Amino acid sequence: MGQADQEDESVHQLEPEDEFDAFSAAYADRRRELPRVALAVNVDLRREHGLFIGTTADISTGGLFVATATLLPIGTELEVTLALPGSTSFVARTEVRWRRAFDRGTPDGRRGMGLKFLLLEPKTRAAIEHFVQSRDPLYYPD
Repeated sequence: MGQADQEDESVHQLEPEDEFDAFSAAYADRRRELPRVALAVNVDLRREHGLFIGTTADISTGGLFVATATLLPIGTELEVTLALPGSTSFVARTEVRWRRAFDRGTPDGRRGMGLKFLLLEPKTRAAIEHFVQSRDPLYYPD
């Protein structure tokens, strides 16, 4: 069996019984502190041993949600390459904070991961802040 045929052991495909294993209530509350806005763009996700793709659903100055079939373990660091509408592409260092399997019971039940920005160039952070401030938030902070 070739390398391409072997499953990457560090990629955890969630089973139905653990689909919410990493979605802690504390982190769910924390991610509501920063205004998030809708953003649907394709992204490249790169980690030490691979590249895969996803599509964003939303973004804030603290991170973003990426819908993808590949779910990585909580704490995994990876680089995300994306472009905001009307902007050039940029690379951001991120960390997986939570995962979600497909869930028919939620309005946006897409399978994917919540990623926290770890390292952003000042120019990139300013572009994200401008993008977020120029749109209506999905959730209003308390």
